[in-house]
Amino acid sequence: QVQGAGSPPQIIKALQHFNEMAEPPEVIVIVRGGGSADDLAAFNDEPLVRAIAASRVPTLVGVGHEVDTTLADLVADRRAATPSNAAQLLVPDKRELVTSLNHSVRRMIMLLQRRVDALQQVVDKVEDRMVLRISQRHSALKRQVSQYAIVLKQLDPRAALKRGYALVRLADGKLLHGRAEVATGEQLTIELDKQIIETEVRKTYAKKK
Repeated sequence: QVQGAGSPPQIIKALQHFNEMAEPPEVIVIVRGGGSADDLAAFNDEPLVRAIAASRVPTLVGVGHEVDTTLADLVADRRAATPSNAAQLLVPDKRELVTSLNHSVRRMIMLLQRRVDALQQVVDKVEDRMVLRISQRHSALKRQVSQYAIVLKQLDPRAALKRGYALVRLADGKLLHGRAEVATGEQLTIELDKQIIETEVRKTYAKKK
């Protein structure tokens, strides 16, 4: 009943019922067709208006024609101009829904692309740093190897021969060191840069300091 003195208590009771349900509806719709001011007076009832305002479940009220406005319309979560308009609000146009979904999808794709681009920039920076570090490490190792090669070349006995030095070997082929003692008559082999000399020790004596 949506008209007469008995309608506000019935509507209030229905509101309480829906609000107390374990799984309440998504929305409570209160509609009524057009009528006189007396016909719509029930929707200006203070207890009913307070019940609509206090409802935990969202309310949609569409009472009378577009020119009709009641207190119930004003306190509802959403006001419909007419019952037909209430139906339109509850069931949005399919094209509008598709347009909204397409917009949401495009926005999600755009946000995801931005995120991917940001992550790609991070990956590129990390990759650049790694390449730079590897290049620097390679250059350092190359310089170190070159330095070792120079040292090894300087330590090569053949390099000493080219600088005018000689290698002296005993008869058993061992190199003659500065502190070794050589006996008279011992056979020696002297290796120069481009020549090998075999000789015999004729005489030895201590070097004067």
